[in-house]
Amino acid sequence: MKNLFLFLVLFVSNISIACSCISYGREKSLDVAETVFSGKIISKKIFSPRELQNPSFTTTMIRYTVAIFEVYKGKIQTKTLEIYSEADGASCGYLFQVGKKYTIYTFAKNGIESDESKLKKMLYTNACTRTKLFDQTESKEIKSICKTKGYS
Repeated sequence: MKNLFLFLVLFVSNISIACSCISYGREKSLDVAETVFSGKIISKKIFSPRELQNPSFTTTMIRYTVAIFEVYKGKIQTKTLEIYSEADGASCGYLFQVGKKYTIYTFAKNGIESDESKLKKMLYTNACTRTKLFDQTESKEIKSICKTKGYS
């Protein structure tokens, strides 16, 4: 009995909490996202929560620079954009690979990076969104829904 108790204490204490998401369909995901676009990841930089000076970011974050090639929803008027996600999957971070193309669903959080002095809107994504590797069929379906709903 003593050995069983010791085993359970050691086993249970080493279990980590993993990411848990509520899954939405394509249409609902488009409705709740601030922006939806397709692009290629061209760089990444890791930030500590302190560097971001944002109370809603409590874990290490990665800032990805994305070369935009199609905007489905939202007002994006630049050819490149910076997005943020947690640096690990256990915190629901979406771990992009530099050089790959993705369809990305984002929402906004306000924050300040340590090298800046003004509050700015930071676009954020995670593994709980419909963000995924770019797929032409998915792109056509997103365009159709956005046209029907009047998203630009």
